[in-house]
Amino acid sequence: MVSAIAMHIVAAALLSQQPLKGLDPLFPGGTPSPPRAEAAPGAAAPADPRAGEARVAVAEGIRLLNENKFDAALAAFKKAADLDPKNAYAFAGGGSCYYAAGKIDIAIEAFKKAIERDPGMSAAYFNLGRCYAVKKQMEMAIIQYGKAIKDNPQYGAAYFELANAYYINKDFKNARINYEKAASIFGEKTPQGEEALRNAIKVETLMKRLGG
Repeated sequence: MVSAIAMHIVAAALLSQQPLKGLDPLFPGGTPSPPRAEAAPGAAAPADPRAGEARVAVAEGIRLLNENKFDAALAAFKKAADLDPKNAYAFAGGGSCYYAAGKIDIAIEAFKKAIERDPGMSAAYFNLGRCYAVKKQMEMAIIQYGKAIKDNPQYGAAYFELANAYYINKDFKNARINYEKAASIFGEKTPQGEEALRNAIKVETLMKRLGG
């Protein structure tokens, strides 16, 4: 970090171990479902009741996660993964629980498994970026935030965290650009937009002082 400005900009986003609320909600594994008989040619495949139960467990996990009941949420996400190992939200939810517990390496593996199951889950890329940022692996964080933005170009939080990562890497030009983009998406009169715009102005002022 460079000066007190860095602390103001990134402390909450990168050093906090709080859960990632509101994001797509684990884990290395899950018991595979028992084999099912294949449908007869031309017949519709029967609905898998275990997949439906998994979705219910995921919804319960999200509710518990938002109530900061991390152990119970993790148990719910694990249940979902056991019921339906293809459920990306079960793994992503577990990743958020592990992140909240400070188990960053396990969270990384969980988010990667979520992405394997759903390569278009922008929130999983975002959360993966947050994990790498906590580990101070900013280049990796930048890559993941970029993937989140590619999948969701209106992902204001991803632009904001991408700007944080660029700032820490002393790439002030790209930091300013992404803070401005975040402010535009959030809306300059919203609390998030105002913060992003303030950061953009601070970075621009710093660049002028440095002759950049």
